[in-house]
This record gives sequence, C-alpha cells and structure tokens, in this order.
Amino acid sequence: RYFTEIIPIWSFLWVVALKEFYLYSGESDAVLENWAACKTNINNTKTYINEEGLFDAPFWNMFDWGEIDWMGRRVVLFNSIMLGGALDSCIELCEVTEDQEFAQECCEYKASLITAVNKYFKNGAYPDNTDNLNSGSQITLAVAYLHGFLDKKDFSEETLKTLTEIGSPFSLLYLYEAYEKAGDYQKIISHITSSYRQMVESGATTVWEVFPGTPYGPK
Repeated sequence: RYFTEIIPIWSFLWVVALKEFYLYSGESDAVLENWAACKTNINNTKTYINEEGLFDAPFWNMFDWGEIDWMGRRVVLFNSIMLGGALDSCIELCEVTEDQEFAQECCEYKASLITAVNKYFKNGAYPDNTDNLNSGSQITLAVAYLHGFLDKKDFSEETLKTLTEIGSPFSLLYLYEAYEKAGDYQKIISHITSSYRQMVESGATTVWEVFPGTPYGPK
C-alpha cells in the first residue's frame, strides 16, 4: 500500500492551471516566470515511465473518491492520461515562450503515452490499473476522450453507464468538459441537476468533497 503526500495528478494539473491562467489573463510574464519549473515538472515525470511507456510510481495515485481501484497501485491509467493533458498545455505555452524544441519533445512524449495507454483499451473502456484488468471507471474514460487519447465515437454513454461512477463533485467537472468537447450540452445540464441537487437541498454552502454513499464519503 502506497500513501505519500505526493499526488501526481495535482502536479499535472498545475501545468494545466498555468495555461488556463494565461488564457484568462493574457499575462505572458507569469508564464515566463514559471516556465523553468514547468519544464522541470514535465521532465521529472520521465523518470517514472516504465518499460510499457506508462507512468509508474509508488505515490498517492488518486484522482476521484469513487470506488476506483487505485489504492496501492503503481500504474493507474488516469495518471498517464492526465500527464498527456499536461503535455498539451505545455505545447500551447511553448507558443508564449518560443520554445519550439520543447514543444516537439512534448508532442513526441504525448504520442508515446497514447500508444502505451491505448494498448489497454478493450471493449470500449480502460481498466483502472494494469494489475486489475476487470476494473474500469467513468473518470478514466472521460479524461481519455478529453485529452485526445480517444475519438468521439469511443466516448460512449452506454459504456459510461457500466463503469464505476464518479465519487467527487470536483471530478465531475472533467466529465462535463468531455461532454462539452462532444457537444453534448444537455447532458451537462441534466447531470448537474441530478448530481448537485442533493447539495442544494441539504443546505450546503459549498461544493462537497465527496458524494454520500461512496467508499470514502458519508453513508
């Protein structure tokens, strides 16, 4: 069992956040100020790529509080997928930093991750990890489509219904981004109505960390 203070997903999301801050603010100075740290973040991930080409590390490999099989697993596929999302953000930021050499490195790195991850795409879904091929979760399929590991035809609502449900309101945002990319705006509205209603009706003043009834939430 691995349980450290290091959560790879948040490191990857820091790169995405830097890109989104730039898109929101237009402040190129912030990108330039953080560019060395951004590159170090990405380059350090390469030390955790295994022989299969997947991110493999004994960290706190969680993303969502649903019943996903990540506890104690080294190779959790959404890590490799979200690393791919961070690489996409780096490629966009390279236009600001004029670092085309690094942009090319990121493109090649992303392509290798897609190849490695998609070896595990079977029957319309991915397993949560490479040790338990019978697992599978909505969040993994959603971010795979969101970050270009899958085409729209492979992002199936029918398949989503068969997978482990998302357990955190935070993680639902990535499902909604995937629906937005697919142009399924009504699904976003319907899902928000059903999922967030219980928070409103209970009098919550902020979004919950986890939904009741999940393994890590209140009963």
